[in-house]
Amino acid sequence: MVLPQLVSTNDEGIKSVNYPAVNAVLVQALKELKAEQNDLDENIGKLEKRLNKLKVKLKEKQSKMSTSSNFQTSLIVQNK
Repeated sequence: MVLPQLVSTNDEGIKSVNYPAVNAVLVQALKELKAEQNDLDENIGKLEKRLNKLKVKLKEKQSKMSTSSNFQTSLIVQNK
């Protein structure tokens, strides 16, 4: 980030920095980063909930497949 408005030059050509203004810029940047972090944390929370729901569905499907497979195996054994 370049902020030329925070640098001034006196009549002798000596440059100086307006540090209070730099602090204000840094504080604003931190606020923006915090807001972005909060959004990302919220998205992570939503994705974790979605993942957990998918895991439950997967376990249910695996359980049904296992039950179906066991039933088919018992039918084959009974027919022999």
